[in-house]
Parts: sequence; structure tokens; C-alpha cells
Amino acid sequence: MSTKTRRTGASGVAAVLTLGVTILAFGAQAKTQPPPALSPVEKLVAEDDIRQKLALYGLLADGDGVRGPDIRALADQVMTPDVWTDLYYPDGSLQVHTVGRDQAIATSTPDLKKLGPIANRHYMVSTYFDALTPTTAKTRTTTIWLFVTRDLLGADCAKGGPDACGGRVVSAMTTVYHNDWVKTADGWRMSRNVIRRDD
Repeated sequence: MSTKTRRTGASGVAAVLTLGVTILAFGAQAKTQPPPALSPVEKLVAEDDIRQKLALYGLLADGDGVRGPDIRALADQVMTPDVWTDLYYPDGSLQVHTVGRDQAIATSTPDLKKLGPIANRHYMVSTYFDALTPTTAKTRTTTIWLFVTRDLLGADCAKGGPDACGGRVVSAMTTVYHNDWVKTADGWRMSRNVIRRDD
């Protein structure tokens, strides 16, 4: 083999290696590229949609004053089919873990029949966005969950004693909801619901 042939072969190998390294580098760069940023208007629309879903969470979990709780609608309109739910005690130990809408329904609200003349309601106080992309989001929402006595006598409640008009707080729970969200064809849906109790 001539010197010229050896040099040509070596150059060809070097060119192939260089091309391979370039392709690998491009692939690695493509994998590490951050997702496209939302425009200011897109960001506002996404945040509003997610806040609306959180408000709907409370209305469907507790009722809207006209209709009672509708946990099936809550699951279908707010959560993904494979939603992951974790509820933690104040000491950090796990109280409830579920996977899927049907399991989440079973643990979303207490059995109101067992509570008797007690009303309950979630208050979604404020939401902070830890991350937001065109297709995913992470939020933390501070909440208060109140249980109060019901008014059983209406306009004549004052004649029924100190508790007859309702409104006495029986129990209060403060929590923070740590939520993951995904953008679906039907809008934003909760894919993970981690509830951490303070009390």
C-alpha cells in the first residue's frame, strides 16, 4: 500500500469519526434543550386555567350551595385518569396513597352522612407556580378546610338554642397542596396531588 493510499484512508477514518462526534454532540444538545418558553399572554392563560381548576376542585368536592358534592365530576374535570394522590400527616408520615381517579374519589372527602349536621368546605387560599411550561406545571396551594355546624331551623333558628343557627367551627385543617399538572386536549389536568397537613 502506498503512502498516499494510507494517508487517504486515515483521512477518511478521521472524517467519519469527526462526523460521528458531531452527531453525538448535536443529539446530546437536543436532549438538553429547555422546553420553549411561554409568551406572557400564554403564561397568564395557563395560570388562570389552572387556578380555575383549583377553584372547581373545591366546588365539586364540597358542593356549590345549590348542588351537593360531585366527586365523580371532580375527578373527571380536574384530574388525569392515572392521578397520583398522597396525603401526609403533620409529622410527615404517609396517611393515604392512591393511584387513579377511582381511588382518588374514595379518599377526596369524608363520609358526610357520618358527620351529621356538619358542613365542610375547602378554601383554596393562594397558589404559587414553581414551574410552568407549555405542557407541564408545578404548583403549591395553601388551603383551609373548615367543618362547621349547620343551620337546621332557618329563620327560626334563634329559638333553637345557641347552636341551632349553625356556623360554629367544629374542626379546621390547614394544608398545602403540591400539584403536578399536564396539558391535555381538554385543558390542564392534575396528574399528582400531594397534600401535606400542618395540624
